[in-house]
Amino acid sequence: MKKERIKSLILSALVISSLLLTSQIWFNEKLWPEGYNFFVNIRASALETVAGFFGAQEKEAGQASVLEPITLAAYTVKDMDHVMAVVNESSESFELINDYISATITYALTKEARSITQVTEDDWQRALFTRGLYVDYGVTYDSATFSQVLGVSASPLAETAQKVRRFIITPEESVIAGVSVYAADEETGAFYKISTGLDKEELLTNLSILAEDASPYRQFSFMNNLNAPPGMAWEAVYAPYLVLNQERAQYPVLTAENPVFQAEEMSIDAYAVDKLLRVFSINPKTVRRYTDADGSLTFVQSQSTLKITLDGVLTYTTVAGSRGLAVEGLTAGQPSAADVLTEGAQIPVGVMNAISSGEGTKLYLSGFEENEGSYVVTFDYMHQGTPVMLGGAYAGSNAVRMEIEGGYVKSYTHVLRSYAPAGRDMLVESTYDAVDQIFEGITDIEERGKQIEAVFVAYDDDGGNGEKQAVWFLKQEGTQGYKK
Repeated sequence: MKKERIKSLILSALVISSLLLTSQIWFNEKLWPEGYNFFVNIRASALETVAGFFGAQEKEAGQASVLEPITLAAYTVKDMDHVMAVVNESSESFELINDYISATITYALTKEARSITQVTEDDWQRALFTRGLYVDYGVTYDSATFSQVLGVSASPLAETAQKVRRFIITPEESVIAGVSVYAADEETGAFYKISTGLDKEELLTNLSILAEDASPYRQFSFMNNLNAPPGMAWEAVYAPYLVLNQERAQYPVLTAENPVFQAEEMSIDAYAVDKLLRVFSINPKTVRRYTDADGSLTFVQSQSTLKITLDGVLTYTTVAGSRGLAVEGLTAGQPSAADVLTEGAQIPVGVMNAISSGEGTKLYLSGFEENEGSYVVTFDYMHQGTPVMLGGAYAGSNAVRMEIEGGYVKSYTHVLRSYAPAGRDMLVESTYDAVDQIFEGITDIEERGKQIEAVFVAYDDDGGNGEKQAVWFLKQEGTQGYKK
């Protein structure tokens, strides 16, 4: 009896072991050398089936903003001091303020030509010395395209200013006066003032809310004449409308990872891969698939190819002469630039919904070029309002680059990344200390004299898994890359 019992125990252990090993084969998505993992696809299909049984809805969390404030500053007077608050998505009041700015600028774009007057740069700077909101969208838009993105089909401002990026919203000084919107023409250097006639009480209320967190140690560079030619050869020269901070600031440390391939386990998220294929109208059940010698996955359907490398770079290409992927909402032929932006953004949104990019992570428009009906659109990552700069093997690359022609995507590249708070914070130095440290590494006098066009805090992502810290980045006039 005792021997029979031992045999039964051993047999039970073997059955359990067999089941465990089978589950490992079925659910760990190994990269099989023959390039097709039957069990991976079973798992993906099984997950979809189970989700269907329970009526589960996929979470649509991806965001790709085509009109994102890169700098949003509120300035006013508090305790007889000129103070400034910098607002981004980590701020509780961001949504309130950003919605107010969008609504006010949209209304200003509808105002007739007689409400628009050209002003001097001194007028523009005086508007920044009093109280109001300053917004820099980072990307220079054709004025007509900018208006159409905001839903204004024909704006009188578009007939006056050629290209726009920066705006000021300020209360007029007289008792009965309303709100003025200032716009800078990035093409000609001219400045315009639009009298909106809007009541200024909402603006004043918003400014009073933001004044609570405002500091006298944040200022525009022109206020301290830091945009003037240096008195000594080693002094830094700043573009006039950069927001400079004399204080150290606190940022959360992030963790980053490849959301498709887990290198440590040599496994892949097959469910995410199937969803990625569907974003590009590729049927995961019928597509031809291969595993390349370097481990990359390649999918071929008709005249298009989608490839996902082990380091998480997705590329979609089409055969020369083929139409490519139709963008839903775009008319074939010559869609407007505004439609290319707003409808084309749904592609990266679909990609982000297919993977887990992390709560608080979004894409923002970082570049837009038009050439005879062909458009190149780029996006980059942002986490809670702080940009992410890709480095390492991705240095100089955007998170997303897509080419759209005639309403079809001709090529698409997306560096797939996922970000989450690491659970601890860090301090970054003041703008001035950061610039001093960066300039210590610049020995050429001529290079040191080049104007600083941009200086900002961003997360430095080298492409690997692990913690990513916030650091200062700097770009000088006439240079391509960023210093840090």
